[in-house]
Formats: sequence, C-alpha cells, structure tokens
Amino acid sequence: MADAPPPDQSADDPTSGSEQEIVPTMLAEIATALGRCTYPVSQSRVLVEKAADAYGYKSGVIALLPTLSIVGNRQTGGIAMQELTGSYRFDQIASAQAEVAVACSGTKPPEDVLRSLRAIPNQTPLFPTWLRILGYGATALGFACLFQMTFQSLAIAGILGILVGVALLWGNPGRQVSALMPVVLTFASAVVVSVVAVWANIPDPARLAVIPVLALIPGAALATSVIELFSGDMTAGSSRLIYAIMLLLSITFAFTLAVQLVGAGENGLTDVTAQTAPPWVVWLGVVIFGLGYSLFYCTPLNLWIPTLTLLVFSHLVLNLCQTVMTPPLSAGVTIALALIVAWVLNDRTGTGPVSLVLFLPTFWMIVPGSTGFVALTGVVEKNQDLSDLGLQVALTVVSMSVGIMIASLIYPHLQKRVGRH
Repeated sequence: MADAPPPDQSADDPTSGSEQEIVPTMLAEIATALGRCTYPVSQSRVLVEKAADAYGYKSGVIALLPTLSIVGNRQTGGIAMQELTGSYRFDQIASAQAEVAVACSGTKPPEDVLRSLRAIPNQTPLFPTWLRILGYGATALGFACLFQMTFQSLAIAGILGILVGVALLWGNPGRQVSALMPVVLTFASAVVVSVVAVWANIPDPARLAVIPVLALIPGAALATSVIELFSGDMTAGSSRLIYAIMLLLSITFAFTLAVQLVGAGENGLTDVTAQTAPPWVVWLGVVIFGLGYSLFYCTPLNLWIPTLTLLVFSHLVLNLCQTVMTPPLSAGVTIALALIVAWVLNDRTGTGPVSLVLFLPTFWMIVPGSTGFVALTGVVEKNQDLSDLGLQVALTVVSMSVGIMIASLIYPHLQKRVGRH
C-alpha cells in the first residue's frame, strides 16, 4: 500500500468560485479519497451521491473509475475531474472516512470539506519512518508465525521484513517503478532465501521467501474487483481484476525466476506443508502481525485494542470454520463476520467512522493463508501444480467478496433491530 502523493498544487483554491462550482469539485475529491481508502466504486458512488444530496446538488453526473473520478453538471456543462493514484495509510483512512461522514451530513461548508480532503495526502505519518520499518518486520514475523515455521526461519523472516520495509519507505521510487516494487522485492527475497537454503539447509525456504512480501499481494484489489463486477461496474471491475491478476502472475514469475537462477530445485526445497513450531506460536503470530501492521500503516492508537480484538476473533472463527468447511468458504464466512464485528466495534467505541481501519488488517491476515499463495513452490516441486493455486485463489476471492456483500446487506437490518447505544 503505497502512500498517496500530495495533490496537484496547481489546482484551484477551494475557497474561490461559487458554491455551485465548489460542490462538484468537492464530490470528485470525495470519490478520490474513498478510492485511496480501497472502496469499490459502487460503494464510493453511494457516498458521493449522499454528499451531493446533502448539499442540494441535484444536476450532477457522477462517473467513477479505479484511477479517475468525474463529476459533471448537466445545467452548466462543467466537469470536475480528479486523478486517483496511490493509497492511504490507516491514519489517513480514518481522517478521510471522518471527513466524508461530515460531508454526507452537509453540516460543513463545501470549501472547508474540500480543503480538509486535500490536506490528507500531506498528513504527517503517525509514527516515524524507522518505527514503521520495524513494524513491517513484525508483520513478516507474524506471517511466519501463522505458518508455524521454525524459530530459525522466524528470525530470518523478521530480518527480511525489515529490509523490505526499508525498500518500501526509504527507496522512494518513481510512480512507474512503484508498480514493480512487489515483483522486484519478491525476486530479491527469493534469491537471498534460496541461496541460504541451498548452503545452510534451512527448513521451509519456499514459504520463507514469500512471507516478507505477502502484504504486497493484491488481495484487496482482487476482492474489490469482484465486488464491482457483481455490482454491475464492469469497466472498473474488469480493469482492476486484470491489474491484480497480472501483478499476482508477475510476483509468481519473479519467485520462479529467482529459484531457477540460484539452482534450488525440488531437492533444495523442503515440503511447504511442514510445520515445526508449536501451536501457540500461531496465536502469538496473530498479535505480532496486528502490532506490526498497526505500526507500518499508522493505525491511530485508540484503535489498537479493537484491531487486535478483531484479529484474534477472526482467527478463532477461521480455525473453527476450517474444521467443517473448505478454506475458501471458511474465508468468506470469516470475512463476513469480521466486517460485521468491525461495524459493531465502530458503533460502540465512539471513535467515528473507522470500520475500514479495523477491518483491513483482518482481511490481510486471512488472504495469504486462505489463498494458498505460498504454494508458489509448485513450479519447482514435482508434486505441486499451479492450476490448483489459481483455482484456490479464485474461489477464495469470490468467497470473500460474497461475504463482504452479504455482511453489507445484513448489518443495516441488524443495526435497526439492536439500535445504537
């Protein structure tokens, strides 16, 4: 999740012009902010239309794409367009969701809403860079614990995670290079681990090689694209789906190329199903992952306990579901329940509209384990098949997307029955 770039400084001053001119610009900025928060365009459109109604903007035409937001005026023929690049940290998501909620209520002048939204990309990270880098290392360590790797592998995963964090935060690549970062980092990680595995006989090098970059897998893009397709947004959904699939295949190619260059064939890689750490390490991994993710993506401090609570709850539900269901179906059920619990926590804690901040860490914890992404070693092990991986990923993404949509349908009715307290 790359930080969003600052807005174009050449844009018109939001305080200038009539309100009729400012409102469509504000609406386009709202759509852009929601896109950077990983909202599907179908959900973004609902909120943009709600804000338009709040400000009495009845003559608007709203068109949203994954990389562009367009708001037109039928009466004047004017058009407000906003390019969408990058994505937000969790502290920025919290700010954006709060500002959009204010806009939907219509209680704040549109020029003030516009000014606040344009300030979010320049918002100072909640934590210093060095602490965020350590957080990414903890995220990789947490993933390794979830896969019950050896203690030696846990240490290596944490170190590799720190190095990847340095590359992500201090590398400062250009816009075009940023798109290749998951591929480059996967290749580099796989080369290092494969070399060490060949010479030092480290267990589970296949999983160890991809764990530091698991957070870069386009799981959110895959799930979002399926939601958009189910909602009838064919242009947005299909383009986002193609992008996510190409990135996933590119990461797969980078891993395969690294292993083949080093010469770590099936004799140099151990079985990816090996589990050598005690079971309690998995639960420790859930907490470590949550803390690391909160540091790297700058989760506001008052949301740490709800975030960790949701992670532990979701992992428990996932384990229970997998005793009676297939992994893809288990992921869908868990995601649906996790999203509902996130909304409940959001309503009960009084922290404002920050359910997405609570939910995303759980989503990312479930994606890699459920999709079987670590089965990438199928290209170098005679008993593995990448077609199984592709089917597993597809089923899991569809299941999780359906779970999100079912939760979105159920919770409003549940909320009316229970009421807010």
